[in-house]
Amino acid sequence: MFEDILSEFRSGNPRTIYFLTGAENWFIDELILAAESYVIPEDLRDFNLQVYFGRDADVKSIVEACRQSAFGGGRKLVLYREAQEARNWDEIIPYLKAPAQNTTLVISFKNKKPDGRSSWVKLMKERAVFFESKSLSDNQLPAFIKTLAQKKKLTVDNEGIKLIIDFIGSNLGQIDNELEKIRLVSGNKGIVVADVIAEFIGVSREFNVYELCKVMSSRDRLKTLRIMENMASGMKAGEAIPAISAIFNEFLRYWLCKCYAAKSDQELATMLKLSFASYIRDYRQAAEKYTGSEFIKIFSTLREFDLRSKGYPSGNTSHPELFRELVLRII
Repeated sequence: MFEDILSEFRSGNPRTIYFLTGAENWFIDELILAAESYVIPEDLRDFNLQVYFGRDADVKSIVEACRQSAFGGGRKLVLYREAQEARNWDEIIPYLKAPAQNTTLVISFKNKKPDGRSSWVKLMKERAVFFESKSLSDNQLPAFIKTLAQKKKLTVDNEGIKLIIDFIGSNLGQIDNELEKIRLVSGNKGIVVADVIAEFIGVSREFNVYELCKVMSSRDRLKTLRIMENMASGMKAGEAIPAISAIFNEFLRYWLCKCYAAKSDQELATMLKLSFASYIRDYRQAAEKYTGSEFIKIFSTLREFDLRSKGYPSGNTSHPELFRELVLRII
């Protein structure tokens, strides 16, 4: 439905009422931007585009604005942002039954869904375009990133997609921003490999938690110490906490690979929430390097250092020193 609504806005011939709600703000923001950009011609926006906010304008005011005629007899666009802060939604019921045909009302009701038992919500679903923006699952992220990159005339390889997911996660707004930076600098030159992405999202591919865990599992002590020292030397206060969490997640994946070694690569990829099954080989190899008792010891150590990084029982050790001590304990 997201693409359908985009097409309707871009066509310049939208329907009368759109209600945008749900947990994922990125899709809602993109639709609002498209409505602002395409529904009303640029030379008429000062007259026929009106923007209201739920904290400032009540529902009755929005209905009154929608019923006013557009300047020049054309179409009028009314945007109601942060509508989740408004009350007295029953006042919109008469308008839903008889909307102004030359007005497009777009309602942004973010971060939550309205009560589906309410009369106005039931009628909204019947009479308006009701779009529920849902958060993407881990398995949906790779396709989303690839599609978004293509729209920006970029091609991101699989390793680059994994790097984005590992370091940004499911924050679609941040993913969009980073890809846009790359587009502006690269000049739409085609394939964007992981090295380029690492540069833009502030990650050193050689010195990061994921490379550290990979080297630790290979038992390469010299390289482990080199990566550890490089990371610790640039570590700021508080940064050991997410690093410890990331190390825990990697070792948890190793352990799960060991426990469920008989499962297929695809099954393990789903269980481990990996973007691509092709990475399972590395995790299987890492899992073979540790015994069950070693995993128990490592998890116990990580728990201890997680508490210490948060100030328990005392917060006297700096985070860089804490990080060094943790790595040395694991290897």
